[in-house]
Amino acid sequence: MTDLTKNILESKELSDKSKKNYSEFFNSLHNRLNKFDKLNDSLEEIATNASKYIPVFKKWFAKDATLKVYISAIQCLFKYNKEFKEHNIKEHEKWGEAYKEVAKKVTERYEENKPSDIQSNGYVPYEDIIKMRNQLKDDDKEKLLLGMYTYIRPLRCEYSRVRIYKTRVPKDNKEPNYIVLKTKKSEMIIKDFKTRKSHSPIEIELPDELVELINKSVEKEPREWLFVDSNKEPYTRQLYIKWVGRVFRRLFDRPLTVSLIRHAFINTLDFNTLSIAEKKEIAESMGHTHEMQDKYRLIFTDKKQKCDCVCESKKTNE
Repeated sequence: MTDLTKNILESKELSDKSKKNYSEFFNSLHNRLNKFDKLNDSLEEIATNASKYIPVFKKWFAKDATLKVYISAIQCLFKYNKEFKEHNIKEHEKWGEAYKEVAKKVTERYEENKPSDIQSNGYVPYEDIIKMRNQLKDDDKEKLLLGMYTYIRPLRCEYSRVRIYKTRVPKDNKEPNYIVLKTKKSEMIIKDFKTRKSHSPIEIELPDELVELINKSVEKEPREWLFVDSNKEPYTRQLYIKWVGRVFRRLFDRPLTVSLIRHAFINTLDFNTLSIAEKKEIAESMGHTHEMQDKYRLIFTDKKQKCDCVCESKKTNE
């Protein structure tokens, strides 16, 4: 941990999850610098060499939304280190301009509901995702993964750490995200999620079909968490994203992501038949605003949303 990141990770303004996310972003940068690009520059050298590293970031992070996140992380080095910022005003301004540029691109694309090239390449219609789910064995964790995004309205990557409880929640529970499996009414509570500061905790009554998948998966692979790594431990968010990406690539032969599943679900809705109240209810259950929900719709100019992947009885071993 460098001196610059120390102030971020010890800040009382940031939540533990935000600190963890920043730590993962900085570790990712460090690994990329040393392993892939054979560079030994520190975060301080990156921050104070904007003219050199802004083009490098654009090369590394082809997706505007990802580029925006990493530039934001660099900006935090200035924000939480005032003296460092004061000594490097011009560099801070350069990163600020780079952020405004990419943020504008992201906003314009959202407002046009136009998919990026990456989104177009990875997109799978919601009905095809359901079709693939139904082809998998009930006790396969890949079917459970798809079930978590299709039997209920798709959330983001909150499933990286979800505790499973039988019957009731223990009094000493410290996990913000958990599932309670009951005889009559099973439910999932999600308190730690991206937009939690502006949204109430998400409470979802789980349908019987999904509860059955969870029970069969846990019976086949006994565990206390919804999804676990090879050490039977819950995933970190970043490792969960990587695992999900590998599974989706294997199943659909394309770079489908959780975000694209959310887009695909929104594309199944007929906004002309939904009241404002209904739109708000759907948005709240997915952890975003109904304004953002409008931005989630993807409009394909060629009118083709069909998946040309092979959705026929794919076997998985992971």
